[in-house]
Amino acid sequence: MVEESKKNTNFVLSYKRLGYDTILFGKVEVNCPSKVIRSLGTSIKSVKDINTENPTQWVKPTIGTIESDMISYLCR
Repeated sequence: MVEESKKNTNFVLSYKRLGYDTILFGKVEVNCPSKVIRSLGTSIKSVKDINTENPTQWVKPTIGTIESDMISYLCR
């Protein structure tokens, strides 16, 4: 987790994900009451380079995925 902010009942989370040969920066929005998440954008350069103009649809993540772990962490 790089940074976290709260807006009403929604959290915006910026994260850094380390892969085998890449680093991915991403930003997601989490709605805690509904336990849903959507991606606001990603970048391989930095958090500041994330374009948040085209967020994905809200989804209820599968248990055991990184998205469900983010919701569990933020909405405890």
